[in-house]
Amino acid sequence: ISSYITLLNGCRYLLDQFQQTKIRHVFRKANRGANSLAKGACSLTTNFVILDVPPTLDLNVIANSDALGLYSLRFTATTSPFMAS
Repeated sequence: ISSYITLLNGCRYLLDQFQQTKIRHVFRKANRGANSLAKGACSLTTNFVILDVPPTLDLNVIANSDALGLYSLRFTATTSPFMAS
């Protein structure tokens, strides 16, 4: 945890700048757009990127599915399925 304290303090500071905040866990599969962008960022060779090109086909499909409110089936550790948006 001590290696993340600066990041956590920065997050706390930013959250304090809003009048109302709510923190909650979202499964990776339910937040596929952010997950896809984060995975792509892991393979970057530079520290700063401007996304000035059209999104990849995969990201386009994810964004369109999200805009349409489509759901993904997710299995939990107990293998019982539930629907996650």
